Amino acid sequence: MAHLILTGGTGQGKRYELSAEVTRLGRRPDNDVSLASGSVSSTHAEIVKTTEGFELRDLGSTNGTFLNGERVDTVRIFRNDIIRLGDVSLMLDGDDVPQATSNDDEAEMLPLSRTTVAIKPLDARDAQAATPAEFKSGNKLSKLWPLFLGAIILAIMAGIYLFVKKAMM
Repeated sequence: MAHLILTGGTGQGKRYELSAEVTRLGRRPDNDVSLASGSVSSTHAEIVKTTEGFELRDLGSTNGTFLNGERVDTVRIFRNDIIRLGDVSLMLDGDDVPQATSNDDEAEMLPLSRTTVAIKPLDARDAQAATPAEFKSGNKLSKLWPLFLGAIILAIMAGIYLFVKKAMM
């Protein structure tokens, strides 16, 4: 069965079943998913079960509804998508939730377990690797640390001198 898992905010790890055709999310206790956070609007968003899967709709919330980091109004959602309402994050999961397909190569992504991380390979044309010599020469602050250390030691010695001089008077 489809469900939301609270991944951030108060009550992290809590699970909310999506059994109704429309599931309302918000701060009010009469919502299907009640989220105790001041950054969540009274009735913030809703998740609608459609023939294709599930759809997330913002209901005019103050702080917006975000899907995987992007602000949305109405959007289709898939397994492992992260929904953020204010400062509360939820992940959509369940066996009956469709898996997203990749837009790059139109290949269907494999289902991910909760402990799996999907990493898109880096395009070699975009890679900019530095040799160890280039990396070392680029760090100019490493040559200044003896000066900072000397200044700190000098300041400590001056403080001790003034303290001893004052104590002898």
